Amino acid sequence: MKKNFTIDKNVAIQQNDGYYDLHNCYEFESLSIVEEGQKLKLAFKPHKTYGEGLPKVILAFSQVDFLLLSSLCGTTKTAGLDEIGYKNYDDFNDSYIHEEKFYNEKSHIHIRMHNHDFIRVHSKTATVLVDDNA
Repeated sequence: MKKNFTIDKNVAIQQNDGYYDLHNCYEFESLSIVEEGQKLKLAFKPHKTYGEGLPKVILAFSQVDFLLLSSLCGTTKTAGLDEIGYKNYDDFNDSYIHEEKFYNEKSHIHIRMHNHDFIRVHSKTATVLVDDNA
């Protein structure tokens, strides 16, 4: 997976000069799958109190070749992201995730939400999109 960002301390996305603390300053907004499963978009909106003035952040995955959601993911409200990191493609032990230094192009991105739901994805590209008009 080629990507235009790094993950910092398993809670934030770093992209060029932008730093987006998805754990403390954002709330999970939506998950969408488009183009017959080839694209996945995860949207995070600024938290009303801690994210005031911040842009909306979208993680966009193109040419998805692996997607795993927890069984109830999306069926209950979640306040936000607990942690984000990497898993080896063949490691399905959900009790830990790796930091940026363990990333390689075969790594899956693993996102754990506050309510213990998770999203695990691998794609050809992963891109952070920022919407300042959110």
